[in-house]
Amino acid sequence: MTREEFIRLSESWGGDVSRWPPQFQETAADYALTGGGERILERARRLDRVISLAPPVDPARSEAVSSTVMQRIAFESRPAGAPRSVGLRTSLYRPLAWLRASSRPRPFSRPWALPAVSLAGSLLLGLSLGAFVPPSGIADPPRTSLDLILDTGFAPLWGFQ
Repeated sequence: MTREEFIRLSESWGGDVSRWPPQFQETAADYALTGGGERILERARRLDRVISLAPPVDPARSEAVSSTVMQRIAFESRPAGAPRSVGLRTSLYRPLAWLRASSRPRPFSRPWALPAVSLAGSLLLGLSLGAFVPPSGIADPPRTSLDLILDTGFAPLWGFQ
């Protein structure tokens, strides 16, 4: 075994010759008995010790990093045109999240706008149906307000005639 082969194997497999591939262990053990081989193995053993020392990691920090990585993976693996939601939680708990993520302007961007428009429409419809007095000259009297509107061609006070 040459010096370069021994260096390459020690850098690949570390300073413990017993972890090396079986076909190289016997010749490596013979080369390690020389002065140059012992220095090479000692350098590899020091590197093994440094690598084997694990720094203390706070479990909360580890969990935060893990969560961030998973969110990035979920974000980057979404198909083209999919909403820019983050993670599975958004798709399960907010099925209409794509409306919020859309780049189009939203018609009801204020939280009070949709209920206000719904209330105004309900009041307008209720007042127009409640204020209507059915005509007296109909042979078959209507049973509901909708029958009355459809049968007589009634246009509400606020509608176009």
